[in-house]
Parts: sequence; C-alpha cells; structure tokens
Amino acid sequence: MLIAALLLQAATSPPPIIIQKLPSPSPAERCRSLTKLVDSMQPELPKMVDAATRLDGVAVMCSVKMFNMNKFINAPMSSLREGWRDRKQAQWNQTICEDDDLRPLVWDGWSVQQRLTFVSGEMVVMKAECERKFVVIEPK
Repeated sequence: MLIAALLLQAATSPPPIIIQKLPSPSPAERCRSLTKLVDSMQPELPKMVDAATRLDGVAVMCSVKMFNMNKFINAPMSSLREGWRDRKQAQWNQTICEDDDLRPLVWDGWSVQQRLTFVSGEMVVMKAECERKFVVIEPK
C-alpha cells in the first residue's frame, strides 16, 4: 500500500527542475548591488503603487541580511476582507520568489520583508518565504 502511494505521488508530482549552481556573489558584492538598487529607487519615493498603497521607502541592512520595503495602506486594517493577511502573504511570496534577483536572497538567509502601515495606525510585517523546487548540481 505504501509503495503504491509513493508511486502515485511520484507519477502525479511534477519532476524537479535541475539547474547547475552558479557561484553566488560575495556578501560585499551582494551588498553593493542591493545598496545600488535602493539608492536608485529613493528619488521616486514615495510612490503610489495602486489606488490604496504607497511605497514610502526601501532599505537594505547588509550586516543583518535584511531587505525591507515600507508601504502605507490608505485604509484601516479593519476594513479588509477576512483572509486578507493570508492572501497578501501569498502575493508577497509570489512577487519575491518569482524574481530571479530577490529569490536567491531568501535562499541565502536574508529577510526580505514588507512593512505595511495602515491609516488606522496598525502595522504588519510580512517576510517572504520561497520553496526550493529543484535539484541543485554543484559545479565540478
């Protein structure tokens, strides 16, 4: 029975994507590139990203491996539909995990987060979580 269940799972699960692992940037290189990204975004901030959300700031703190986006939501948290937090977390994960530049940060132990501050004063912090859905082959 267990073997049949495992065979069924293997037959219905998508195969892992096999990639070759490229050398990761050094911590100093990664910090420089993130600092450059943050610096390039600053002149455009604050910036409305949709009808109710304003991106107020971005920050990188290399010493603690943190990349943060501060957003202001022009609505009280109490006005949001039930389940909003789970939907917003899933959206955040998708945004970060589908980005080829930001996903590796999460995999390398960085905290990639968004801080949502509502018009009513409440604050919520969401940290991106990305699954690894592939097999890594180390270079020879």
